[in-house]
Amino acid sequence: TELTNSSLKILFSQIESGRRRIGFDGRGFLDMSTRLTKLPAEDLSKLIGAAGAQQMMTAMPNLLFQLPTSAGEEVAKCLWGISRDLSPKNQMVMTEFFVGMNTIFASAGKESNDKSKLSTSPALLRALQNFIASGLFDEFCKVAAQSSKIDASSSSYATSIAAYLECLDMISASTITTDTMGIQSDVSYNNVLVMASCASFSSKQTRRVETWIARQNVRGDPSNLRMLLLSSLAVAPQARNDIEMKESIANLFDIMLVAGTNNTLCIELIAA
Repeated sequence: TELTNSSLKILFSQIESGRRRIGFDGRGFLDMSTRLTKLPAEDLSKLIGAAGAQQMMTAMPNLLFQLPTSAGEEVAKCLWGISRDLSPKNQMVMTEFFVGMNTIFASAGKESNDKSKLSTSPALLRALQNFIASGLFDEFCKVAAQSSKIDASSSSYATSIAAYLECLDMISASTITTDTMGIQSDVSYNNVLVMASCASFSSKQTRRVETWIARQNVRGDPSNLRMLLLSSLAVAPQARNDIEMKESIANLFDIMLVAGTNNTLCIELIAA
């Protein structure tokens, strides 16, 4: 309702850094915001609705900036659970979660040059990076895969995947290497769509995902086939130059020689 949205705007405005707060300090507003994040997703949805949950994700950077490491980790995991569970009804809740995380990572990078303005503790920053890079990877992949099986035209999680990739790109430029990211997991039907989208991180990742897709039997579950076709479209643009494109085509021809063309997606991948 309008009253709920207005109340949330007032609440979250009071935890913004640099804002004048009502009363003596902002601890009460910070405590209230934290308590909201710990509600079960279903109860929170009944209380503030999907639009309110989206507002909460937008306010996440201001909230985490002011929490100690252990509390910040707990709140981040609670917010992820909320965005995961509510995303089937409002996918933008999850997108805003990743956008908020990207804001934190970008802000930390700028503040590292001025220690007096550092808002996030190094320990909390590392914990958030690890959580995004690997901790939630499998759950996110499953949610996105389920969506792609239902939607015949495209994944409704396209904006969330794009926001997630921005987070990974920010993380890969920091002290965390791609070796510790969830993208090093084995490829499966549950994660292939996100894996294909992550192929831009290295040509090795591109070949690995592309090879897995090409070897799948297209005579199986129609919903899996739909997801494989979407993944093919996602991985195809990652051949970024002539050499990588030639390597990709040669790899697919090798698979065709062994597995044939009738039951694989080699032709579709080459066409994409």
